[in-house]
Order: sequence, then C-alpha cells, then structure tokens
Amino acid sequence: MINEALLRQLAPRPRRSAVRQKHWDGYVAALVSPEAAKLFEAFDVTTPLRMAHLLANWCAETGGFQIVYESGNYSAKRIMEIFGVGRHSAAVTWAEAKRLAGNGPALFDRVYGVGNPRKVTELGNDMPGDGWKYRGVGIVQITGKRDHYRYADMIGIDPDELDDPLNSIHAALLEWDNKGCNKYADNDDVKKVRRLINGGYNGLADVRAYLAKAKKLLEARPPEDHILDLGDDGPKVVWLQDLLKSHGYALGESDGIFGKLTERALVSWQLQHDFDATGRFDLRDDTLTAALEDVPAPDPQIADRDVTKEDLKEQGSRTVREASWWQRIWGWLFGGAAAATVDTQADIGAVDGLLTQGERVTTLVDRTTGLLTWLPDWRAVALIGCSLIAFFMWRAFRRISDHRVEDARNATHLGR
Repeated sequence: MINEALLRQLAPRPRRSAVRQKHWDGYVAALVSPEAAKLFEAFDVTTPLRMAHLLANWCAETGGFQIVYESGNYSAKRIMEIFGVGRHSAAVTWAEAKRLAGNGPALFDRVYGVGNPRKVTELGNDMPGDGWKYRGVGIVQITGKRDHYRYADMIGIDPDELDDPLNSIHAALLEWDNKGCNKYADNDDVKKVRRLINGGYNGLADVRAYLAKAKKLLEARPPEDHILDLGDDGPKVVWLQDLLKSHGYALGESDGIFGKLTERALVSWQLQHDFDATGRFDLRDDTLTAALEDVPAPDPQIADRDVTKEDLKEQGSRTVREASWWQRIWGWLFGGAAAATVDTQADIGAVDGLLTQGERVTTLVDRTTGLLTWLPDWRAVALIGCSLIAFFMWRAFRRISDHRVEDARNATHLGR
C-alpha cells in the first residue's frame, strides 16, 4: 500500500541535516520493509483510510520521520505552549520556562518526572532522571518508564531497543491496536485518533495537514455519512421527515433540513418506541429503520370521516378545547379593541366619555393632548396595537385547532 515514492511526497527527505537524513532513511526503510507489511496486516491496518490516519499521526510525532528521541531543547515560548499553565498538568510558569529553556534533562524531570506528581503516577517515572531517560522515543514517541517497559516486553526486546525503527513501528502498532484507533480512523475522526495517540491535541494542526496529503496519495475516501442529526440536509432528511409525519408528528413541509423541529419529533418518536432518545438517526441500524418505516395503517372509519372541531371536542381533545377557548377570548378582545378604535376615530364619544369621567381626569387628558399635538392620537395608536395583537393571537389559536382537525382527518392522535 505504501512505498518510498509515496512517503517522499508525504514527508520529504531533509536536505541539510545529516542526522535528520539518517533518521528519515531508517524510518522509511523500515516502513516499506516486508516485516512492516506483515505487521500492518497483523494489526488490520489494511485500508487506505486507516493507513492515512496512522501515517498522519506518525509524521506529526516525528516531524516528518526526522526525530527518534524527543530533544527537549525548547525555547521558553515553546515550553509555555506545550507545558504551560492551563495547557499541561505540569503547569509550568513563565519564570520556570525561562530557567528550563534549552535544558532537556531538567525540563523532562519537571514535566514528565518527579517534578510533576501526576505524571509520576501516570508514566511511572518515580526516580530522579526518569523523565529524561524515558522521554518520547520512536515513530510514535512512546513516553514514560511504564510504557517503555510494557511495549518492550510485548515485543520481546530491551527498552533501550525501542529506538530501532522497526521495533518502534511494532510498538506503535501495539499502541494503535490497544487504543482501538482503527474504529475511529474508519469514521475519519481525526480528533479522537489524535487524542488517543497524543493524550491531547498537541500537533493536531500538523496531523490535519499530513492527513489531507495522505488521503490524496492513498486515494482514501472518508466513509459515507450514515448519521442524520442537527444541521444535516438533503434527500435522506426528507425521507426521515416524511416518515415522522406519517407517525403523526407535525413538521410542516418536508424541506430536507434537519432543524430543531425535526430533532424534537425524532426524540419524541424514539422515546415512544423505547429507543435511546439521542435525536440522531443511524441509517445503518436496521431495527431503527424498520420501526420508523412500520407506519400503522389509518382506520378507514376515521380517515374517511369529515371530522370537525365538535367531533374532537366530543372525543375529549384537550388541544381543540383549550385552543377554542383562547380563540374566543382573543376574538372578544379583538372585537372590543376594533370597536373602540372606530369610536375614537369617528368621534362618537363613547370611549371619551369613559376616559374623561371626573373633572381632574378631563383636565389631565386635555393638557397631555395639548402637549402632544404633533403626535397621532395616542388612544387610536394604542387601540390599533391592541387590535392587531388580539387578531394575531386569535388567528394563532385558530390555526392550532385547524391543524388538530387535519391530524384527525388523517387518523393521527384523534383524542389528543
């Protein structure tokens, strides 16, 4: 699947440093060897997408196959970027970073060894000097006394031999397999694979860049998206919306856009049918798909009836009953506000008579009106506003009732 020409395009051989050239030659020779091919087969790294993710992470860890041991020769700025407060459990301060700059042994004892109790527990670096001795090594930069010994034992070598390119490839594949990276590579989940390999997201930008090149070189295509969830669109979403509507969920027009309304309908359907209420639909789940496509046939005695609001009220529909009550209330308010508006604009006087009862109220209204002669009649504006609000509320509750009746005519949720 891979050869030297491909690897040269993915991570070009360095031109100047003889040491880096030596490292690159060692890694590339090991990667294209028959022994490595057998290891890739044994650990099931046999698809272009898996190989692309694996190579992208290995390139990021080794600077393009140019590093065997982590050097630790970092500037203060770089130390803060990797090990600084809020970025690493070591929480190195700026003052420490300036003191540790360029001093690999002291830096690694501080961040990987006895200077960082959390890493003592995590990596097993419990003796002074362990942070440096068991620093990152090999194509995946295995770090810590515990992992150095563990992977060496699994391969059957001494920990000091992990710097051999083929041994480091074997150890890296053991780690890849132990952490289940194939599954996440199959899903093209670059962040998950990076976190498993690195323990965080250091170098993620480099991994993304190498991954894009590796996919192109290996002609690796990401898997077809089989999950429908919020933000998706297209014909598969239309299919989902149509089926949800056939189960009685009001979604309006099937527009092919997976929005909040579709998500809520899907969650309700999942709960109703004892599925996990994720709001996501896995197109590969045959049980889920069969349940959604199993739409109950409408009862002809119901579907053929000319259902009215009165029919639903008799059946005990709370939706229609409450919507009709509110529709009536807002209808009265609309009628009253409209009548008052006409009275005000036509100078009939009925409203004025109510508003100006008493000498003090009349005087206050006259004074206020005199000050605001440049504005429209405030009473008319207020009444018109009330009329519009009442009208739209009346219309909204009428639409609720109408939708309920339409559902009933389609034989869905008759008594709700």
